Amino acid sequence: MREWLPVLAAALGARPPRHVPEWAGRLIMGSGLDMLMQAHGAANAKAKKELGWTPRYPTWREGFRTIRA
Repeated sequence: MREWLPVLAAALGARPPRHVPEWAGRLIMGSGLDMLMQAHGAANAKAKKELGWTPRYPTWREGFRTIRA
């Protein structure tokens, strides 16, 4: 989330997200914070190989840039 959220905010024309210390995040979100902190990106290799699929945008960064285009 640390990597992609600022890029998404910029694509939406929003202010950059603020950093919140983990202890404060736990007070606000409880155990839901673990899901956000431990989430990993998804791979698309299987869809590419088995279905011949090609993503519309080569990278998630390029995809985010088209949101307001």
